Amino acid sequence: MKKNILLLFSCLSFVLGFAQSEKAKALVNEGIVLHDKGEYDNAIKKYDAAIAEDANYIDAYYEKTFSLYSMKKYDECIELSKQVIKQFPDNPLLKAVYVQYGSSLDDQGKSADAIKIYNEGLKKFPGYFLLNFNKGITYSIMNDADKAYESYQEALVSNPFHASSYYRVGELLKSTNHIPAMMACIMQLIVEPETDRAATSFATLKELMFGSVKKTGDNSITITMDAGMLDTKKSKKKPDNFGMQEMIFNMSAALDKDSVMNTITKTEIEKFDLRLQLLISSLNDNEKGFFSERYVPFFKSMKENKYTMIVSRLVFAHTGEERNKIWLTANTGKTDEFYDWLKAYKWPAK
Repeated sequence: MKKNILLLFSCLSFVLGFAQSEKAKALVNEGIVLHDKGEYDNAIKKYDAAIAEDANYIDAYYEKTFSLYSMKKYDECIELSKQVIKQFPDNPLLKAVYVQYGSSLDDQGKSADAIKIYNEGLKKFPGYFLLNFNKGITYSIMNDADKAYESYQEALVSNPFHASSYYRVGELLKSTNHIPAMMACIMQLIVEPETDRAATSFATLKELMFGSVKKTGDNSITITMDAGMLDTKKSKKKPDNFGMQEMIFNMSAALDKDSVMNTITKTEIEKFDLRLQLLISSLNDNEKGFFSERYVPFFKSMKENKYTMIVSRLVFAHTGEERNKIWLTANTGKTDEFYDWLKAYKWPAK
């Protein structure tokens, strides 16, 4: 009889605990809806109610840190983050809490402290791309471009489809290393072709693709190149040295100003696709550097698989150009095939 009572008590405790967790989960989901509407105070009330129901439901704490951060209540976000880290030391959701914690410090102007928190998070969750990405933003604020670039690289190693990292790299390199900047812009436009940021990346990409060549007379063309690119003694020692490739690519751009080009390409997308193919053809294998080792093989494989025109159409997708819009709508099977190839692509481990 005693065993039966204990068994009944255990079952009842399990059922009550399950019901309590389900109620907490429902409250958190209601809070998320309110948060997404910008009703942060009401969202926090839901999260507090969820915590009252189940003090061990970490999702409620995390979502509360997110709402506090969104309200710019940085001190409260920091204190709650500390509590959650102490209370749930091994929970995988902590990696997102570290993001809010570091971001709150960064927005308070405490960049060095933010870096410490991101690094603390990365010790527990090595390679978590958002911690590396946010660390890159903080280093950018600190005007340390080299460390920012290293952090964005780490983010992309962990997540090769992180559009924000590509966007930041494109902006970071557009004045110093044109070919990697072009590749970063193209990758961002592939991953998110129709977002608000697409226009910025598109403008940067077009300037890098076509801006080096100017027609200065009826029969004359001026090609502008960075003098540092021609200093082969210095540049050869640097990783991702695309100096010679950029020279070849820029000189080939003179074709775009020639009337012969009009017999080859008729639309802006066709012209871009030809430039993209010329760019890829100019790239060398077996060079050292982040873009040389990861993205040169990727772009060459893209060209070998005859996907450059689809990529060109995706690059122009945000412009709303009518014929391109019609093509993309009518050829979802082709774009799906490309994205399937992209998802299956085997990136280097590091």
